[in-house]
Amino acid sequence: MSKERKNILLVWDRLSEYHWARFHATKRLYNLGEVHVAELGRSDSLYFWESVSVKENKHWYLSDDPVESNRAFARLYSFVRIVLDQKIEIVALPGYSHLSYILFLVACRILGIQTIIFAESWYPGHRFLDLAKRWFLTVFTDYIFVSGIRARLHFNQRLSQSNKKIICGYSAVDNEHFSRDLIVSTLPMRNTVLCIARYSPEKDLETLIQAYIKSNAYQKLELWLVGEGPQRDTLEHAVEGHEEWIKLKGWVTYSDLPSLYSRANFFVLPSKFEPWGLVVNEAMASGVPVICSDACGCIPDLDVNGGLIFESGSVENLIDVLNHSLIISEKEKHSIIARQRKSVGELNPDSWAKAICRCAF
Repeated sequence: MSKERKNILLVWDRLSEYHWARFHATKRLYNLGEVHVAELGRSDSLYFWESVSVKENKHWYLSDDPVESNRAFARLYSFVRIVLDQKIEIVALPGYSHLSYILFLVACRILGIQTIIFAESWYPGHRFLDLAKRWFLTVFTDYIFVSGIRARLHFNQRLSQSNKKIICGYSAVDNEHFSRDLIVSTLPMRNTVLCIARYSPEKDLETLIQAYIKSNAYQKLELWLVGEGPQRDTLEHAVEGHEEWIKLKGWVTYSDLPSLYSRANFFVLPSKFEPWGLVVNEAMASGVPVICSDACGCIPDLDVNGGLIFESGSVENLIDVLNHSLIISEKEKHSIIARQRKSVGELNPDSWAKAICRCAF
């Protein structure tokens, strides 16, 4: 086993609790050098994550501007300075959809730095665009750290990347955080169907609202839509007359999520476009049976009960699944919860960090 010292730099747009958990696990398990982490900007318009008060001396901002700002070359300068000053040998980046990341990958190749990209995508693109991606990945990446089976097949079969450079297990959460309120023998009374998602078209919350109103769950269980986003006005219009039973809750804090999950009868993710679906990991770790559309990328990897998967965009199919969920026995529900927790158990910050460590050997 090589003992050559290799400092690592992990880069994301912004750092949430999920990213910090992965960083700290890598820092704890990696023994070949230092682990650094950088954010592309100090704010964003997608999730509105607050800047965390950071005590880490290995944490960097590549720009003081919002992530969406056009500061690619200024960020490239910051990136190269950090890489050279800190003697970085391995860089991990969140894909190549942002001009900044393309420039970083090119710079790494010029500087002889090993590269890892994070990737959850599994949707086919335009033929000629895929050809360009295939060339770029072959030239500028050493490893591709993907979410799961669908992404692996996409990069291997469609983008012609060797299975040797593809690593699975990117989409991990801190399972211990989400299971902290799970005490099976004393679960509180549950009275909600829960969905945690951005209020945006790809999450297809309108299909969920329509199906819920027409299902047997209506007026038996409340529907809680936890999130925020550009479709708030549309969703408020969709729930008019049903406000007693459908709640638009807005975002809740990371620390409050476990108790929110633990009080739900079922969790639903109705997306029509979902590269993975980290909220499914969270729900499973929290001990909540999961209903999700067949468009969710996590389905081949996580043990979603077959009777709780519905056709994306189909109100009728989701009605059937919601009705079916109401007649599942407590024994079967506990069996579903146990299988879910087992399947998600191996996707955690430590397994994430070990995958990164393997790239260094």
